[in-house]
Amino acid sequence: MPGRQRQLKKSTIDCDLHLHTNHSFDCESPVAEVLRWAETKELDVIAVTDHDLVTAYLEAQSIESKVRVIPGVEVTTKLGTHLLGYFITEPIISKDILDVIDEIHDRGGICSLPHPYRSDTGLIYNQEIKNLYTSDEVAQIIEAVDLIEGLNAKCSDSDRNKTEQFKTKYAHKIHTAGSDAHQPYEVGRARLRLTVANADATTMTDDELKIALLNNQREIIRETIQELGSAETLTLSVIEGARKTLELSKSLIPTGVWHRMRSVYMRSTGAVKVNNELKSLQSNRKSKEKVL
Repeated sequence: MPGRQRQLKKSTIDCDLHLHTNHSFDCESPVAEVLRWAETKELDVIAVTDHDLVTAYLEAQSIESKVRVIPGVEVTTKLGTHLLGYFITEPIISKDILDVIDEIHDRGGICSLPHPYRSDTGLIYNQEIKNLYTSDEVAQIIEAVDLIEGLNAKCSDSDRNKTEQFKTKYAHKIHTAGSDAHQPYEVGRARLRLTVANADATTMTDDELKIALLNNQREIIRETIQELGSAETLTLSVIEGARKTLELSKSLIPTGVWHRMRSVYMRSTGAVKVNNELKSLQSNRKSKEKVL
């Protein structure tokens, strides 16, 4: 009974709204392993946002887990900028960034702008450094999306600091958080904590979860790794609930898939450097084993 009472009193749900599985070209994390780590990190909700693919959600549905899985996708738009779509079960076929946002909305989904300052795939980077968008176009895009990713655990300290300023500039927008995990152990390193009365993510309908994402009070939380390997969390900001009308539309769009931007994404996230470091470590380890 005491355990049941605690469950009834639960008033928040923890969400990681940006992560990848081995259905992405740059990730080898099995879906089952991602779900296991999500449970270990005591997450209630994860959004599986593979690059331009939605197939991992179908696999996740066949795996027993306490974690609620939102079907999602990370779309690479025509000029390279990334967008996140939530509650999307078919690939997005549009390429123009505003058309992508419209298509996500037409499917009854929610659109988020991730890592705005990341090289080659962030909207503001592509405006300020590559001159791909005008200020008016950026303003139009930001107003069109529903959410802004206020914390991405894979971003550099410099990019995170810029994003904090970006959040202040667009304080009227709704902010979220995601780990952008490409390894299972990275799951939950950034999370969104939503205040939800009698919260039970497993019994919430999609519409209830959408409304909570768009309206409810939230905390943005970053997990920091300590010197001895233990993890602790740091609450970065508490955001009062915003009010936004939720409109659902029927899907009229056929399916389609593109495979693109591998080299650009690997370079922009620093994955190439990490892979080289891992290869060096593995090489050194094999050399030591031969000596032994």
